[in-house]
Amino acid sequence: MAATTAPAARPCSTARRTSPLSRRSRRPLRSPLTCRAETDNPAALPPEELEAKMKEAMDANPELKQQMEAMEEAMEQNPALRQQMAQMAELMKRDPAKFQQVVMAQQQQQKEMQEILASDEFKQKVEELKGDADLVPLFKAVEEQGQAGLQQFWDDEAVLRKFGRMMIEVREMRAANGAASAAGAAPAGPAEVNNLFDAAKEGDVEALEDFVAIGKDLNEQDSEGRTPLHYAVAYDKAISVDALIEAGATIDSRDNKQNTPLHYACGYGRVDIAEALLDAGADPAAVQEEFQTPKMLAEKDERNPIAKNSKLIERLAG
Repeated sequence: MAATTAPAARPCSTARRTSPLSRRSRRPLRSPLTCRAETDNPAALPPEELEAKMKEAMDANPELKQQMEAMEEAMEQNPALRQQMAQMAELMKRDPAKFQQVVMAQQQQQKEMQEILASDEFKQKVEELKGDADLVPLFKAVEEQGQAGLQQFWDDEAVLRKFGRMMIEVREMRAANGAASAAGAAPAGPAEVNNLFDAAKEGDVEALEDFVAIGKDLNEQDSEGRTPLHYAVAYDKAISVDALIEAGATIDSRDNKQNTPLHYACGYGRVDIAEALLDAGADPAAVQEEFQTPKMLAEKDERNPIAKNSKLIERLAG
């Protein structure tokens, strides 16, 4: 998960407050994808038929077939990847609807990756790193095969670590360029707070209290399944996290990719917020769609502040 540039995290307050928020009871969270899975017919296909459909799709799509062949080759050399694929196969047999959700999410991730690989920012970074002997073969594979070229490096931890750092920088460059374009289009004005998501990301506790006092749902989800608590963590607003926790927001709510707020905190390196979530009962063993725990996300990048915090890593290990 790539972190966007944001202000430094502030320590979370542990003091209890009396506010309209505290009277809000917890409400069960239901992912939009779950609803879709219950009604979308392909998700309900028997495993054998679903497997046949996938084979048919691969036969009709040479690029997809190439990716799958590259994946099979990588699996032969990478036990961890082989285990992950076995888990996917088991999921397809046990819960076709859930499997369909994961496949759809992975397709979206592939689309996003294709956009990044075709971006000017990625090309700029390749130019800067063309002297790196470890990355040159990867750059060549991507140039010749596109996204499928990445799969042959899945068993090379050193290359993946370097490429992961590069992708974080590329995403930050893209975010900065997008922000610069928006800034050039119109002068910046005061942030508008129109809903719980806005209040959470702006750290506007009074607005949070007002919205909930008039009956707004603390666990409302946006189109990607993110709740106000996800927003508060992503935008590094410890004060919003504290207020939402006190109000009874669902601590382990899931976005469409099955990430909890603790996944966000660990992916973004929010030490104080991760500790506050754990103190509030967040599940450190929660697994998202790629079978990653919050701890695993934190340890993906050695620069992540959480990866350097041995006490917090120990807590995340359960």
